[in-house]
Amino acid sequence: MCEEYHLPDLKTARCKKIIKNFIVNDNPYLKTLNMYIDIWADRETLRISIFETKPYLEGVYHSIVAEFNFNSFPGTSIYLVSSGTYVNYTHQGKGIAQTLQKVKQYIAKELGVYYLICTTNGGNIKQNHILEKTGWKKINTVTSKVTGEKNLMWILEIEKEKEKND
Repeated sequence: MCEEYHLPDLKTARCKKIIKNFIVNDNPYLKTLNMYIDIWADRETLRISIFETKPYLEGVYHSIVAEFNFNSFPGTSIYLVSSGTYVNYTHQGKGIAQTLQKVKQYIAKELGVYYLICTTNGGNIKQNHILEKTGWKKINTVTSKVTGEKNLMWILEIEKEKEKND
């Protein structure tokens, strides 16, 4: 049985270091950036943002590279909702979205979550391709009565460590 996860536990410096090392080691492009990672969490939400630090006049400014959110699923700790995945257009096409998917899986596994769930706009070809490529399964398609747009629902089963038998 899965114990309840605690999203605020992921705000620690140790966790930031682990996530940054994971991201940098997975994606050669991200190694070239002077970046920092911001982790924000409360009881129900976790946001991980990757910023690039650039010189500006006599100081620096921070430009968003990518980010995503996890939201707890009411009433259960088996599911976690992935939302708000974003890669800045100046950094697209460099494998960052795939790296974010690996980070999501790593965090979900660490939290003891069994499944990630998300929805996408059917017309978002890039995002839907990344989800398929990284193991997500499309489980439903619904056409909005308001906008006429197709919305897709996806699920990703998180691999569990095999339990040792005596």
